[in-house]
Amino acid sequence: MPDPRILLGVFGRAHGVRGLVHLHSYAAEPESLADYPALLDDRGRSWTLVWRGAWIAELRDGEGRALADREAAAAMTNRRLY
Repeated sequence: MPDPRILLGVFGRAHGVRGLVHLHSYAAEPESLADYPALLDDRGRSWTLVWRGAWIAELRDGEGRALADREAAAAMTNRRLY
């Protein structure tokens, strides 16, 4: 059975020291990802995002907490976003 989820992006490397990540968007309009109330990663965790620059995003978990630092952002590398 094919995966019913729609792949919207993949997290790239960390950006800076404040928990920002590069996000490779597969949406026709990448900025539209910030309009979704919640997105799921490949581990089932819920995320929202705010664009902070071209391809740079701040992630917030299901409880509204941003990634703490560069180490937390680096742990997201290559995680898929649905």
